[in-house]
Amino acid sequence: MKYFYKNILNLSYYKSTHKKCGWFRLFGIGLKWKHINNGLTFSERNKYKKYLRIGNWIISYLPYSSVYNKSTNYLLTDFNTERWEGINIESVYKQVKKLNEKINKHGCLFGELGHPTRFDISFSNISHSIKNLTFEEDGKVYGDVEFLDTEDGKIAKDLINNKSCRFGIRSTVASEQYKDGGEIVISSILTWDVIGC
Repeated sequence: MKYFYKNILNLSYYKSTHKKCGWFRLFGIGLKWKHINNGLTFSERNKYKKYLRIGNWIISYLPYSSVYNKSTNYLLTDFNTERWEGINIESVYKQVKKLNEKINKHGCLFGELGHPTRFDISFSNISHSIKNLTFEEDGKVYGDVEFLDTEDGKIAKDLINNKSCRFGIRSTVASEQYKDGGEIVISSILTWDVIGC
């Protein structure tokens, strides 16, 4: 699984590749492809969305969106809430720093609509990209989020803007015991997904 992001003439170029699916977008428009074993979406099955089948591959058009290049800074996680009581803030800071290094290398992180249980990103389900993570002293993590011009991206944007959902962290959490009791240590953060409130 590889993904890339570049900015050409102040316009976004995204590309992702996976052995069973992928997509690219240049100047706001593009194509996506997936293996037939990945299945058809609801819109494809019911003829709401056109696609071309070549052998075992399904290819469809990604239309231009005038809002595609616009990002908004969102609060992704507040680690000072009751839900994160007992969290080791230093472990969070280290993971955010690692993710920013990954963003600098690849251009962005991708997240999905829903809260997958697997520790991997499915490029047929991505809804948004995340850049410019910041970690505040009060334990809040912010990031610039762009909702992609995909079915899941449009749904996720509407849900977030209507406050029907929130961003949820997808992480590997390890609990380590200290003399004063247990403390939650974040050992890895993969991304932030859009999940139900």
